[in-house]
Formats: sequence, structure tokens, C-alpha cells
Amino acid sequence: MTDNQTRRRISVNISGMSCASCVSHVEEALRRLAGVSRVSVNLATEKAIVEYNPAVIGVGNLVKAVADAGYQTAGNRITLVIRGMTCASCVAHVEDALKQLDGVLSAHVNLATERASV
Repeated sequence: MTDNQTRRRISVNISGMSCASCVSHVEEALRRLAGVSRVSVNLATEKAIVEYNPAVIGVGNLVKAVADAGYQTAGNRITLVIRGMTCASCVAHVEDALKQLDGVLSAHVNLATERASV
């Protein structure tokens, strides 16, 4: 497998940046992480585009680096309908499966409403 096949690209929404110095702080915080190969932060769009190797680093580590630099990330939240669950074990299996997906920071499944918030 080539390096291009192992790299992923993610767009991270960042709030709290107000100047070029803020952009530099975020870029540096992300660049120094092992597994990150490319970083581009845009002040106007409040986004960071990060290329990384998911075998080396996870999205949670990227988010933590931005937070440690003093800025906030804003993820997207979706609600999924999950049918066929019958018990707490089903809930745990679905939550675990969702949390294993790249880019998922949290997943909460409700048996009664048959919904997952990701």
C-alpha cells in the first residue's frame, strides 16, 4: 500500500481565530503531530484542511491539538434511525461500531427512540 492510500483528508471547523497569528498557532499545533502530513488553515472560512495517516493518529488527537492551542472545533452532528435493536447489548454494539469510524468523535444510541446521535 502506498503512502497516498493510507492518507486521509479532513476538514475541521475552528472557531476563535481572529488573525494571521491565530492561523499560525493552529497550523503549528497540527503540523507537529506524528502522522500529519499536510495542514492548511483558512481564517476567512474558519477551517483547517488536514492530511493525516489514520493508522498513526486519530481525529480526536487533531481536535485535542486545536483545543490545546486555545481554539475550539465545531463538528457536525447527525441523527441516524437504527432499527432492530432489542437490548442494551445491541446499543453497545452499535455505539462501538460508530465510534470506530474515522471522524466520529462521539456516538450515543437510544434504544427507546431507535436513534443514534453521532
